[in-house]
Amino acid sequence: MKHYLTHDKVEIRHKRHRSKAAMYVFFLIDSSGSMVKDRQIAYIKGLIEQTIARYKSKRIKYAAVALNNGDAELLSAPTLCAEEIINSLAQLTTGGKTNMRAGFGMINQLLKSNIKEHASLYIFTDGKVNAGNTDDPFGEAVLFYKQYLTGIKQTTIIDNESGFVKLGMAEKLATSIGASYQHIQQTPLSPMIGSVGAVCL
Repeated sequence: MKHYLTHDKVEIRHKRHRSKAAMYVFFLIDSSGSMVKDRQIAYIKGLIEQTIARYKSKRIKYAAVALNNGDAELLSAPTLCAEEIINSLAQLTTGGKTNMRAGFGMINQLLKSNIKEHASLYIFTDGKVNAGNTDDPFGEAVLFYKQYLTGIKQTTIIDNESGFVKLGMAEKLATSIGASYQHIQQTPLSPMIGSVGAVCL
């Protein structure tokens, strides 16, 4: 009314509504030869499928990248379609060496700067990084993460190492990149994703 009395005209101003941002959950799955032992891959597939099914009512975009044969393979770009990500996991194959740097590179390609602050990255690995572009593939992967992926809201290493003798490389990777660490037998994935889903808009 004050604007009308001053300028003798009516101006309609619309309030801007913030678009509700989706949360992003990225799965980086080590499916190299060392992961075949003790059916780790089968367990991981089932765990991810159960998690997605449980939180399918939440506005979460899932993506999956696999590490096998010394390279990274895109299983699914970010999608709200639960069936798409589950079907892509069903096609996951195993074998070869682990190139974590290649996996981080593909995750970086999928991420945009405005996505990183809404993204959580879950890395399933035994930490045995043995392929890359240098003589130090482990250090190479760590350096790439620190250069390009530190903006991710949350990164968690899910350690799949089994057996009597454990090298602890997955925990070392988590420490090196500043990620959270869990062993797959100690903490199920669902509660962690649940904490993300609880804040989804």
